[in-house]
This record gives sequence, C-alpha cells and structure tokens, in this order.
Amino acid sequence: MPQGKGQVKYAVVAVDYFTKWVEAEPLATITAAKIEDFVWTHICCRFGIPYAIITDNGRQFDSELFRHFCTRLKINLFFASPAHPQSNGQVEAINKIVKKLLKRQLDKAKGAWPEKLPEALWAIQTSYRTSTGETPFSMAFGSEAVGIYEPSGYEPNSLPKDLPKNLRKKTWGTTVDTVYERPMTT
Repeated sequence: MPQGKGQVKYAVVAVDYFTKWVEAEPLATITAAKIEDFVWTHICCRFGIPYAIITDNGRQFDSELFRHFCTRLKINLFFASPAHPQSNGQVEAINKIVKKLLKRQLDKAKGAWPEKLPEALWAIQTSYRTSTGETPFSMAFGSEAVGIYEPSGYEPNSLPKDLPKNLRKKTWGTTVDTVYERPMTT
C-alpha cells in the first residue's frame, strides 16, 4: 500500500472463516506487539477468544511474544504453508477486495487509504456473500445493519401535514428501522 498519514504503509487483516467478518487496521510497522494488540482489541474484545488463528509465516506471528499470547488464551496457532498460500485463501481474497475498493474510492489520493479503510470494511460487512447467502454483518450479529436509506414514499414530508412535528420525526425513525426487518420463517 502507498504510505499514508503517520507513516502508515501496512494493514493487518483478519477474516472469520464462518461469518466472513473482516477486521483490519493500518500500521506503520508490523511487530509482534502490534499484532497481539490487534488480535486482543479487534477480535478477542469484540467477538471472544477464537479457537484458532491461521497466519502466514511472518516473523511477527512466529515470535515468542505472539506464541505466548496465543498459549495464554488457549488459541491454537497454525501457519499456512509457504508452498501453498491458498491454504489461507480467505485472507488473500479479502486483501484483493479491500485493495480494489480502496483504489476505486481514492483514485489519485492513494495516501488517504487509512482514512478510507473503515468505509471499505463497511462495504464488505454489509455485502451478501455467495458462500453463505448472507452478509457478514447478519452472520455476526443476527440481523442486517441499519444504513442510510430513504425509501421512496416514506420521506418525512410525505406524512400527513396535520401530524405534530415531533410525531412526524418519530414515525419516520420507526419506518426506517422497520425497513430492514425480515419476516420470520417457521
């Protein structure tokens, strides 16, 4: 990646194999301590301690510090074979998608990628995956994300004029919230 603000030029990326949820963080340097902090903050504290982590053979993962971290938390640490990087293919595929999304958003301002990374992740989390038929967001949280959406015919100005202003706003909010609810299946 091109260098961003704060000397940032790397991104650490993690993918949950079941939900396809992606976590990523821009880094200026990749060290075992930064990887440990990333796993603790972005994975363990948000989703719980994983059963296993599959990584490439980078020395930050194959360090005494990171191995000890995984041992303390009872995380099984596996390494993808250098001869077969496709054994960690989900991360490789996501890396390509993230780069493509960032290139599309940034055009000539490539150094701004760290600021745009959350938007790229949001696009990935809320896009349907053919492998699951669901979005990573719905797989992780049990419902779809509520995004910015203005359904035609439900704009605040289309409500009756004699409706009090505070009730008009409340009705609008309720309408937007219920747009994303799915019917229950039996």
